[in-house]
Amino acid sequence: ESLATPPAFVGNAGYSVAAFWGAPAESLHSESTIAAVLDCSEAKLQADRWRGRGLKFVRIGKLIRYRKADVLTAIGAPVQSTTEADAREAQAA
Repeated sequence: ESLATPPAFVGNAGYSVAAFWGAPAESLHSESTIAAVLDCSEAKLQADRWRGRGLKFVRIGKLIRYRKADVLTAIGAPVQSTTEADAREAQAA
């Protein structure tokens, strides 16, 4: 499925997901919206932030916001493999 095409959505999160896909790339979105877009929990986003991994975010006072462009980049990021063969190949390069 193309990143330019929003996925199907249902339920209460539908409005915020639709707003996300219709917003410009520079727009900022709440944790709950991004959790709905990525189909994960807010707790997972929080844990990833605490561990220093996951999506880039913007802190505005006590609020956490995610830039749409950063979320799209993360969705489109290549999957990294941690197999021994991949590690050997990386060392050889």
